[in-house]
Amino acid sequence: MDKAASVFLRRDIHTDDPHHIIKWLNNTNVTAFLSDSSVSARELEIMTRQLPDYLWAMQLNSQGIFYMIDVEEAPAGFIKLVESGKDEYEIVVTIGEESAWGIGFGTDAVKKCLYSAFFDRRAKAIAATIHNKNERSIRLFEKLKFERSGIKNGYYKYLLTFDKYIA
Repeated sequence: MDKAASVFLRRDIHTDDPHHIIKWLNNTNVTAFLSDSSVSARELEIMTRQLPDYLWAMQLNSQGIFYMIDVEEAPAGFIKLVESGKDEYEIVVTIGEESAWGIGFGTDAVKKCLYSAFFDRRAKAIAATIHNKNERSIRLFEKLKFERSGIKNGYYKYLLTFDKYIA
């Protein structure tokens, strides 16, 4: 897949979206470095059986702000912001389509999400928890001015303040 002009973040959840997410979360290549366990394939399978599809977006947003990442109008991953304190959020990004890895879609998605967090939500800081062996994510977040603020259980903690973001 060649890099498209940009990615699109959308809050609405289409009928096939949970099935894409389930497929990604069942792929050990995708989940090898995930630090977030709040969305699991099993929970999504139960959700699709028990809830009508018009409630899926509400369920996926119950623990934060959930976006699907679309590339050329097809789902390629997801990104979410989870409130972690007053005016602070943790960002989680997953590019689930392996053909979309290493092309810059994750960077584009994080940039759009940061803009929304800082300007629409008035966040003061955004944190990211990244496995210490996840070189792609480390490069992505360091390129976007996140600073490493610690390590715990093999995961680096990164932080970006609003002041650093606009500098």
